[in-house]
Amino acid sequence: MMLSNSIANDSIRAVHSVSELCSKTRAVLDEKFSHIWVAGEIASISAPASGHWYLSLKDDKAQLRCVIFKAANSRCSKPKIGDEVLASGRFSLYEARGDLQLILNHIEPRGAGALHKRFEDLKKKLADEGVFSSEHKKPLPKYPKHIALITSSTGAALDDICAVLRRQNYPGRISLFSSQVQGENAPQQLISALQTADSIPEVDLILLSRGGGSYEDLFCFNDENLARAIFASNKPVVSAIGHEIDTTISDFVADMRSATPTAAAEQILASYISLPAELERLLNKVNRTLTESLANKLSSLIRLEHRMQSPLHSLQNFQQQLDRLQEQQSSHLVRRIEQDEHRLELLTQRLKNRSATHLIVSAKNRIDEARNRLSRIGLEIGADRQQRLLHAARHLEAVSPMATLTRGYSVLLDEKRSLIKTINEAHKGDKLQALICDGTIDLEVIGTNAK
Repeated sequence: MMLSNSIANDSIRAVHSVSELCSKTRAVLDEKFSHIWVAGEIASISAPASGHWYLSLKDDKAQLRCVIFKAANSRCSKPKIGDEVLASGRFSLYEARGDLQLILNHIEPRGAGALHKRFEDLKKKLADEGVFSSEHKKPLPKYPKHIALITSSTGAALDDICAVLRRQNYPGRISLFSSQVQGENAPQQLISALQTADSIPEVDLILLSRGGGSYEDLFCFNDENLARAIFASNKPVVSAIGHEIDTTISDFVADMRSATPTAAAEQILASYISLPAELERLLNKVNRTLTESLANKLSSLIRLEHRMQSPLHSLQNFQQQLDRLQEQQSSHLVRRIEQDEHRLELLTQRLKNRSATHLIVSAKNRIDEARNRLSRIGLEIGADRQQRLLHAARHLEAVSPMATLTRGYSVLLDEKRSLIKTINEAHKGDKLQALICDGTIDLEVIGTNAK
């Protein structure tokens, strides 16, 4: 009876199998939660050889199983237990165990960690492009006459900077370009103010500043577009954001970074601040130079005074010089007269030597001497020529061809009376003459025989 009632109840109730219910549940989850974001802390994580990551997310009240497959996690940095993360994916049901799970397609650090990662990624990107390179840094004017200040009109940075300017009696002009310095709209307002200040020809320097704040408050100064606007500025930009420990992308791009707004104002006005000391140094230098110059002039004046002589003393010197010159002139005239008298005596003697009688006697003596010398030289030359002639005759007789012919030899001549020296110069039929000691013999060549 009980069995029959049970069968009857099953027939009127909708009864599902476990797999059917899990499948329908998974379908509902896939439809309703196809793309969701969830924030939590990594409670556990494992990475088997398959390359998939299996992890658990938790908060202070609940925990959820998650999986991010290899194809998706290759684009993410692997988190570790305790990390606060932000993940996106779809809610589903693992039917084999009936476990709810998130199938993730993205995971990133959350909060300050995420901001820091964005900071580091942008820092690396701009550094690789050379935006931070020192070769692009513009020099700051030594004495800026017009400073453009970009900051909040209600912030402490404005008061700190103005206090320094008043204390140092800054003689130039400062223009405030008010802008938000935190929040979503801050980067665009900062860029607009920067570009406006850069377009003003009179502006020498742009100071980008704000007071201290949290990492999130200062993060608007890590905006990429703001960094590129600072890099593109024609005017030098000084960055003074937060406190000394705070560092932003704007600090790296700026031409100079200051630890605080107060420090920035003091650095910008460094030349003005040091100007009184520099003026005092220059004044001392001028005084020393003038004192030394006056001392040198006084010493020169004293030396000139010592060198100066009275007119009477100069007149006496001139009189002595005149007496000396007169004495020298008299001595010179005496010596000149003596020299002229000596020359006159020499000329008189030479004139006597050149008289006609003296010249005739001298010429006759030279003629007689030359005649005797020529006679002697002629006899010597005649004897020498006679000896040389005899010697040459004996030599010619020894080498004469006629002497050879008397010993029975002959000389052959061709029709042109040229001497036949070799057998190659005589040919059959040639007419020749044989020269002997007492005449010639006519011959005809009937043949030649070489040795």
